[in-house]
Amino acid sequence: MTPRLLLVLLLVLDLGCTAAGADAVIGTAIAATAAGVRRSNGECYTPCTPGNVCNPQSGMCDPIPCRGECRSGEQCEQSPLGERCVPAAVTTALEVRRDPGPAPMVTPPPPDAGLPGGPPTRLILPR
Repeated sequence: MTPRLLLVLLLVLDLGCTAAGADAVIGTAIAATAAGVRRSNGECYTPCTPGNVCNPQSGMCDPIPCRGECRSGEQCEQSPLGERCVPAAVTTALEVRRDPGPAPMVTPPPPDAGLPGGPPTRLILPR
């Protein structure tokens, strides 16, 4: 038996002499087992509270920007004074087009096209 294991057993037995100590040892063992099972399944050690998300690499809960409280059309702005939700900047998507080459030639219609008597000779304006 290693000295470390012997020390742990002595502590457990010493705390276990009282009812409160036994409850503490049992509660700690259950919590440690539950945390180990969660972590082995790729989850965080404990369930994350609202406004936090599980970081699978560390097993810890990381805060979401602005605690996830921004509404649709808002974004989280971080400043030295803290975080706050602000209206999202309206961005227009720019369409990038390749130069298709020279524009096609469009021939104008003949001067009398579409008019029954040809083009008007003078313009009459109402008074």
